[in-house]
This record gives sequence, structure tokens and C-alpha cells, in this order.
Amino acid sequence: ARPNASARARTADLALTLAITAFLGLALARPLWFRPDERNELQGVPYLVALDASRSMLATDVRPSRWSATTNALDRFLSNTRADRVGLLSFSGVAYLNAPLTFDTLALRTMLRYLDPNVLEDPGSSLTSALERAGRYFETNKISPRLVLLISDGEDLTGNPIETARRLSRQYNLQVCTVGVGTAGGSKVPMLRGG
Repeated sequence: ARPNASARARTADLALTLAITAFLGLALARPLWFRPDERNELQGVPYLVALDASRSMLATDVRPSRWSATTNALDRFLSNTRADRVGLLSFSGVAYLNAPLTFDTLALRTMLRYLDPNVLEDPGSSLTSALERAGRYFETNKISPRLVLLISDGEDLTGNPIETARRLSRQYNLQVCTVGVGTAGGSKVPMLRGG
């Protein structure tokens, strides 16, 4: 027998033993391999909640007030939402984007607690302003579908929200769903303390 053949066989046995040991160790570590799939992660619909924060939402035809009933219902809704990306936009006379689309509904629920119609400086109610702001937000990104959930007592003092919604639908493929707050009988808006 040739000594070189024996040395080569021992080297091959050693390499094979080391490879088996390495693969056995790897198998015992139980590694996971997956490819991120955006279609599975983004199962829900992305939408902006446009919340009316005007003083008329403080009316008490819905108990304890339109504002409290709305924010409580929205808080419960957000606590059960898991797969949707939700953004928050509040408006009175002017609309403000409080939060872009996010899966972090806990942060949105926290923001809801700090919104207050008593402290907003822009008087009035402008559904048109809210829709325009939502259109500008969606214009800057490629999110699809484009959906706005407009929650309001229906008062608009500045424009024609129906015509604005139609124009934004054509221009940005923006769909608007509305939720009305209040009763048919209505109620008086409470005065500010001290005036």
C-alpha cells in the first residue's frame, strides 16, 4: 500500500467528519430562513382618519358629548385593529396631519387623548380643508388604495366638501367614507368659559 493514499484517506475522513459535525451543529441550532413578503405583512387597508375637532363636537345631543362618544368609539376601534395602517388627521378651521400611516395604533390612541376642541385656535369647521390635506398627503406617496374615513358632525363653513371629494377622487383616486356624529334634533354648542 502506498503511504500517500493512506494519508489522503485520513485527510478525507477528517474533512468529512468535520463537515458532518458542522452540519449537525447547524441542524441542532434550528435556524430559520424566510423571505419578507410585503403582501403578507400589509394585509389590511391603509387609511387616514380625518377627525372633526371643532367646537361643535362638544355639543351634548350624544352623551356625554359628540367629542367624547367619537373618541371613545375610535379608541375601541383602534385597540382591535392589527393589520391596518392608520393615520390621523384632525381638523377644525384648518386640517393638521397628526400621524402618518402607521401600524402603531397605541401611539394613535395616545394622540387621541391629547386632542381637545377647547384648545384649537382655528375656529370653525372645514371638511374641505380636511379632504384637501388628505389629498396632499396621499399625493406625496404611492400608497394604494387611498381611503379617508371622515368623522364629523357634518358642519362645513368654508366650502363644498362634496365637490372637493369628487375632484380628489378623480385626481388622486381618493375614496372618502363618512361617519356622522350627532342627532337629527341637534344641540347647542357650549360657550367657552369666560366668554
